[in-house]
Amino acid sequence: MEPLASPLRIPIIHSTSITRLVYGGHVLASLILIIVFPLSNYSVLAVFGVCVSFIVQHLSRTDLASRVEAILLRSNGQWSIITRQGEIEAARTVGRTFVSPWLVILFLKPAGQTANHILLSRDNTNRDTFRRLRVRLRIPM
Repeated sequence: MEPLASPLRIPIIHSTSITRLVYGGHVLASLILIIVFPLSNYSVLAVFGVCVSFIVQHLSRTDLASRVEAILLRSNGQWSIITRQGEIEAARTVGRTFVSPWLVILFLKPAGQTANHILLSRDNTNRDTFRRLRVRLRIPM
């Protein structure tokens, strides 16, 4: 089997860089709204919206880490989600997949469930696996 076509198993691991970006971005947005705009009902509502977004992002990341152990990209291009209970669920990508040298964002949807957004970076994914994933996503088999 060609190395490019071999299955990729990617564990879901906490990423400190993604945490800093997501949480820091919310804090920065709140500070900008507080400093730049005068205190009004609209600015308070906007800061409340940023806080709600922060809570949703935190709960989503916590839920994903508690339910999903790993994702699997098979040699035929099919995705699977491996749950913490060891079950393997077929999944498909929904929306666009973002691929850059330091970040991959996937939207995977198992049958009959809501979509999971999965953020993979160089600090939470094995370097070789991360490189192979980026190549596979850019060059479909």
